[in-house]
Amino acid sequence: MNAVTKKTISYFEGMLGISFAVLCATTLRFALWEPELLQKIFLTIFG
Repeated sequence: MNAVTKKTISYFEGMLGISFAVLCATTLRFALWEPELLQKIFLTIFG
């Protein structure tokens, strides 16, 4: 693997990490402030 490929992979890993962190923070915020809404969202997705 050359340097460009490694840089691209690390860039995507960083983006994935940031996206995951934002998703976790958003879910946690909903769980604390809007439990009913979070439950509705989960039922809509997984129901």
